[in-house]
Amino acid sequence: MSRRISLISQAIGYFLILACLILVVAGISLFWPQTFWSQIWSFKEEEFRQMLPYRVLFGSGFWLLAIVMGMAAIGWFRRRRRGWLMTIGIFVVNGLSDGARMFSGSVLEGAIGVSVTSIIIYYLTRPAVRAEFN
Repeated sequence: MSRRISLISQAIGYFLILACLILVVAGISLFWPQTFWSQIWSFKEEEFRQMLPYRVLFGSGFWLLAIVMGMAAIGWFRRRRRGWLMTIGIFVVNGLSDGARMFSGSVLEGAIGVSVTSIIIYYLTRPAVRAEFN
């Protein structure tokens, strides 16, 4: 295994951890909207206001996704096949949602998201990366 693959693999693992933490904070901010944690929504205030009436549903959903991200991160760092498969699944779903954004008016954002996600999925499916998880 080359050093480059190792560094990229570590970055993906840390990305999964970061995503997990962000989802936990997003859930907290919805369950307790008048707290310090709500500042996470400063760049998407309208979306936050739209979710507030359904905060239990969305907050629980964010926490469920946090669990999935955490499990994927653990599997990724332990080099378990399920961690690799979960990570691919996460990026496929992300790419599909970015593709849907393209058809709902956010063409540039969606195209960038699909492009970046495609590159990551391409990397994840390379034989050298797959071999790390056998």
